Amino acid sequence: MIETTLAKEIHGRPAGTTARWHDRASGNSGKITLLKVFEQDGERCERIQHHNYSSEKWRPDDHFTLTSCRQPDGRWKLSTS
Repeated sequence: MIETTLAKEIHGRPAGTTARWHDRASGNSGKITLLKVFEQDGERCERIQHHNYSSEKWRPDDHFTLTSCRQPDGRWKLSTS
């Protein structure tokens, strides 16, 4: 679900774009925000922040920030840098 949300609602958009997702089967949900768009080694890159919310009360919510760069073949590659 996260990959689909990224592909359809985040990648290629302007900084500040936010999208939400929800998995009906698990009850989990999340929010993805495009923080920054920049060029690195001739590739379009995006700094993306994820907030994942668990439906299970004992499990803490998850938050992380990643960089995603568009490869020459059109695919997006995620990294933690």
